[in-house]
Amino acid sequence: MQDLNPYQDWRIALIPHIPGFPLPVVGLAAPTPRWSGMVSLHLTRDVALHLPPSEVVVQETNFADFIQLAQQSAVGQAVAASLADSGNDNPFDLVAVTSYCLSKGISQAADVERATRLILEAYRELARQIDAQNRARLH
Repeated sequence: MQDLNPYQDWRIALIPHIPGFPLPVVGLAAPTPRWSGMVSLHLTRDVALHLPPSEVVVQETNFADFIQLAQQSAVGQAVAASLADSGNDNPFDLVAVTSYCLSKGISQAADVERATRLILEAYRELARQIDAQNRARLH
């Protein structure tokens, strides 16, 4: 797993619904948002949604607590192994895939691997769209 230290104090956050995206979005909320008064929910290190707090559910759980709980569960261990096998072992993917598997009751290794592929594909596409929108706003 990548160095997790920079994200220890980041909070787990959820956007229940994004129009046109079939899943709730779970990511890491930066302790200091990029824009004042907004929540910066990161899908990757470099791609974030910047939303008003009313549109994001920020959990009390920080990433340090999340990773500790994930390492203690069979689902968390299966997700970590699946991400490592696919070369995607980073905090953002760990949060997204583990949260999805737990919410859907997915625990068998083959099902976790399949969910990992599907979630990563969906999140990568969403990240591409968000990145394009963010770049368009800045230019």
